[in-house]
Amino acid sequence: MQKRYLIRKHDMTFIGPFSLSRLSRKHKQLNIFSADEISAGFGKWVKFEDISRMKRHYPELVDIAKDLMAGWGVTAGTVEKIKPIPKKNKTSIFGGLFSKLALLCLIATSVGLYYKSKKPEAYQKILAKIQLRSNHLQVLKDLESNGSVADLASYLQAHRVGVLKEAKRSKSNFNQMLKYIRVLAFQSKGSIDGIADAYLTGKLESKSLPKTCSEKSWKKRWKDSEEHLKSWVSGKQNIKDDWAKLLSWSPAWIKKRTTEDWVWPQNYYAACVLMAEKAYAGLAFDSLDETTYTMIKNRLSFMRSSLSNAATYAADEASYEEGFSYLNQLTCLEMSESNELMDDCFVYNSPDPSFDEMLIFRKSWLTAGVLVQKLSNGDEGSLEALQQTADTIEVVNEFIGLSYDQEKNFLKKVVDSMPGDVVETIRNELKVHPGVEYSH
Repeated sequence: MQKRYLIRKHDMTFIGPFSLSRLSRKHKQLNIFSADEISAGFGKWVKFEDISRMKRHYPELVDIAKDLMAGWGVTAGTVEKIKPIPKKNKTSIFGGLFSKLALLCLIATSVGLYYKSKKPEAYQKILAKIQLRSNHLQVLKDLESNGSVADLASYLQAHRVGVLKEAKRSKSNFNQMLKYIRVLAFQSKGSIDGIADAYLTGKLESKSLPKTCSEKSWKKRWKDSEEHLKSWVSGKQNIKDDWAKLLSWSPAWIKKRTTEDWVWPQNYYAACVLMAEKAYAGLAFDSLDETTYTMIKNRLSFMRSSLSNAATYAADEASYEEGFSYLNQLTCLEMSESNELMDDCFVYNSPDPSFDEMLIFRKSWLTAGVLVQKLSNGDEGSLEALQQTADTIEVVNEFIGLSYDQEKNFLKKVVDSMPGDVVETIRNELKVHPGVEYSH
């Protein structure tokens, strides 16, 4: 069986276990210090700085230890060994207690490694108990700074109990760890027992946003609205319910609205999209027709994949033949890269005119993005068209709810700079307004 290595930090917390290949790749990212120790299975604990013992017990780790030492500014053989303190005849109460605690930690670690290979479910419970009093916050900060959301999510899953325990110790802890708790919540069901939804939601930018976006809440929304889904998708009757607004949201707009309070998903909007799709996929509707079901499913899939920069969409051709399809036209617009392609997406004269207004609103902002892109590439012929667009474009559509105030301010700055150096203005204003939705 392949060896698994566990690292015991100087503060008596543990990280791992790791395979040799993963340790070779990741050791520089683990914030290992010279006093930290490593063990494999029931083997000896050896400090990384003790190269001679490392050669004797774990020769395969010597190169890793030397590489770490180089990062500490020392080389093998330059670390001065500490002389052992002479043993006394009598052991103090505290000394004996510490020895027992150290022994318990070693036993727990050894048992955990055994269960890791034999009984993975039992291993997770043991590891959770070991980590219960660990400083998870610092580990999470380090993982976030390394930029790997996958590693962060894996750590949170492995140490879920300990992380939540640490977060609840104080208000300060909770506030600092809230963005990591959100990762835990939205990679599963969008809620955590014992934590109010309001904390996971955060401060809402708009009253039109859903008050909660757990998987459970979205299942209820979808089921309660079953009789309205077909009439909405077919453009017969518009509605201001949360699910209707969400399906009209722009994935490009969502991607640009990043915030320090969120690591993953990017923000509350993205979290709502993920949970809405997850809830929808797990439902069995009583009377919803297959065409309507598929169009909503495709729209949610497109939105989710767009948020991860891997947009795919399979338009239901049959729905075009049947007549107006608001969702297909909306997604067609968002997949277009030019004004000409956008024009091909429209089938006007919906039964409810407000759907046409929503599509025109969306096309206006996408057109503005195309014009800005052309101007930034030196196409001065787009100046007049951008000025006309900036004068007439709306900031909010009541049935969508997203505010384009940042984009509006951006366009005003660009237009006001005419006939100066528009390219330079665009470059500078994008730095001032990093959240504007100009992905085209």
